[in-house]
Amino acid sequence: MPRCATRAGVPRSSFNQAIKYRDNVSWVCDTLWMKNDDARTLPTAAQEQLRTQAIRLRKQGETDSKIGEILGIHKHTAWKWWKKYQTEGAKGLKVQPRGRCIGAQRRLAISQELRIQRLITDHTSDQLKLTFAL
Repeated sequence: MPRCATRAGVPRSSFNQAIKYRDNVSWVCDTLWMKNDDARTLPTAAQEQLRTQAIRLRKQGETDSKIGEILGIHKHTAWKWWKKYQTEGAKGLKVQPRGRCIGAQRRLAISQELRIQRLITDHTSDQLKLTFAL
């Protein structure tokens, strides 16, 4: 049986079987476990519905792990939603805005930002006596 020189002496048939096995495992992982969509990409109503379903399942006696399997979320996420529901009620399940507030942690005033933007768009780096390109 010929051997593939680039595969460190592994017979080609064994190598092909390993590739086939790897591809099958990869497909199974992608389709069943590894390909969870990020819930943040869902519309707000769908996110809130998912949270409501998690609470309903928890009230029915399901564990956080089981809720995670059913809804496709991590068990810790189910636990966090349950704790938030216990402390804040149904309003705790509402989706909150993400990210920083507009203008938070600014280093420059808006007028300074606008001036810099105008300088960059209206001049070349040579005109501004910069040693690098813009």
